[in-house]
Amino acid sequence: MRKRSLFLYLFMILIGAIGLPILLVLLQNIQWHEILILSVLYSSLIVVGGIGIILTLRKERYERQSSKGF
Repeated sequence: MRKRSLFLYLFMILIGAIGLPILLVLLQNIQWHEILILSVLYSSLIVVGGIGIILTLRKERYERQSSKGF
């Protein structure tokens, strides 16, 4: 389950990092407010993916420490 969620978060980061430049190149005739909306959307994918990875790894580390008896 954890590997699947880590893969999902990593995929979100990749979509955010690759998708925005590709869309901006393909859609060259868009207005500034549309660029702003797309930037916020793809940036939020990157941020949420990063937070998800951090929280998943923290939970994993906490479970390992609690199983050792600390």
